[in-house]
Amino acid sequence: MTLRPGVLLPYRIVKQVMKWKSTTSIRNAVARGELVRVKVGTRDRDWAITSDSVIALQAEKQIERETLKFFDVTPGQWASLKQARKRRG
Repeated sequence: MTLRPGVLLPYRIVKQVMKWKSTTSIRNAVARGELVRVKVGTRDRDWAITSDSVIALQAEKQIERETLKFFDVTPGQWASLKQARKRRG
């Protein structure tokens, strides 16, 4: 699916694009600051995700996959490196 910049996406589309099974993954990504959530209406459920943030997250994940492949790093090693970087600040 090709995303256009500057479009607001419902959670359903974001789940399809990112291949996530639940909206919890979206909420966690919003909490980490990876996705931008925007209020689009007056009801409690009237939220959308900006396509720009989804495109940026996809690019970041693609770079991460290419880095893992290039340096021949396992996902477990990558996770421990990210955790160590987070501890250092």
